[in-house]
Amino acid sequence: MARPRDHVDEGVARKILQSLGAEIQSARKRQKLTQADLANQMRVSVPTLRALETGKETVSLGLLVRAAVELDVGAPLLNLRLLSKP
Repeated sequence: MARPRDHVDEGVARKILQSLGAEIQSARKRQKLTQADLANQMRVSVPTLRALETGKETVSLGLLVRAAVELDVGAPLLNLRLLSKP
């Protein structure tokens, strides 16, 4: 028997994804990297990176984490202590 799904406010979820994507974009620009530069470093296409930066739901959580780590903003962006450098 399938469990009933809890209701998720899609508007809130979309805003969170857009906010995280904007933070990735801001970090990329602070480091003076183009989308092509970062996409190449991450081994993804520019359209994939663009989708991440604009908060598209089609981008995986793993890709978001990889971008945050690549830009060295993983711990503050994702609010995780385990990614903090000692």
